[in-house]
Amino acid sequence: MAAPCLNEQNPRTAYGICRVFLANTGGLEKSTLAAVFSKLSWASVTTGDYKEALSYSKKALDIE
Repeated sequence: MAAPCLNEQNPRTAYGICRVFLANTGGLEKSTLAAVFSKLSWASVTTGDYKEALSYSKKALDIE
């Protein structure tokens, strides 16, 4: 279900798709949620938003 977000190679497009995905999807498996946060972190770093990248990285790491 998260494939469009996780497979997108353009950072700006991936960021948009992943944000929409998170807003419209509930009850995700922890591994999927962590992967989406990691993708958002990558997209943020690539576009130069390091503060947001750190925030998404922390969210990914906090998932148990």
